[in-house]
Amino acid sequence: MKIKGNMGLAQKLAGLTEAARKRPAAAPAAAAPAPAEAAETKGDAAAPEGFKSNAVFQTMASNLESQPGLASKVNGSFAFVVTDGPAGASASWSVVAKGASPGVTPAPPAKADCTITISDENLVALAAGKINGMSAYMSGKMKIKGNMGLAQKLAGLTEAARKRPAAAPAAAAPAPAEAAETKGDAAAPEGFKSNAVFQTMASNLESQPGLASKVNGSFAFVVTDGPAGASASWSVVAKGASPGVTPAPPAKADCTITISDENLVALAAGKINGMSAYMSGKMKIKGNM
Repeated sequence: MKIKGNMGLAQKLAGLTEAARKRPAAAPAAAAPAPAEAAETKGDAAAPEGFKSNAVFQTMASNLESQPGLASKVNGSFAFVVTDGPAGASASWSVVAKGASPGVTPAPPAKADCTITISDENLVALAAGKINGMSAYMSGKMKIKGNMGLAQKLAGLTEAARKRPAAAPAAAAPAPAEAAETKGDAAAPEGFKSNAVFQTMASNLESQPGLASKVNGSFAFVVTDGPAGASASWSVVAKGASPGVTPAPPAKADCTITISDENLVALAAGKINGMSAYMSGKMKIKGNM
């Protein structure tokens, strides 16, 4: 899936497609719904024949019609380019979810706040919750810039943070050795809530010998908005013969991540996801993404 334009707006698509996750499509996915039924379209344009994702646009149109407040909540317009349809065909859709005349039209809009390119099959899967935006983005089905698959592998490093409480209270600064089981003589930054996240990463790398080879990457973290507005740098090496975590900037890293202390804690705990953090600007990624 490729996104162009206002990417934060793409996150709001969930409200438009939500019904597709709660009930079966009105018609079998393989069948092309009749034009009027396919998306309750505006104007004279007919829905493209044979596209499985016609039912997704039908759901969007139905939701906009049945929920008067939905358009103002989304407050955006979308241009969809749906690829890999019948015989390799592509189709264009306009979804207007703002203003006085919201609606869905099987034709390219003159202008849109957000342009999304996605295959017919993947759009159906995305709307049904079988794949999520983050996995689509990280796997290359949605491209913003660079190879972003490496950032997805951070999940293995932070997974334990979602299953158990942090070893020390979040507001307290753990002792340097405990904070991240750091390598070398560098001490963990004082007072950062995210120290416990790096402790988890270090613990996972130590207790799971195959994790480093699975991730096979190095990360530079710049953690902002710490105590009194301070920033801290961390190196996470998850490859090679000497994986580990160090509270100091690395000489070189495959991927540099800039994120606030609070948001890193929330990301590791699963309270926010990488896709929403990236799209909203809460997390910045540079390099081998």
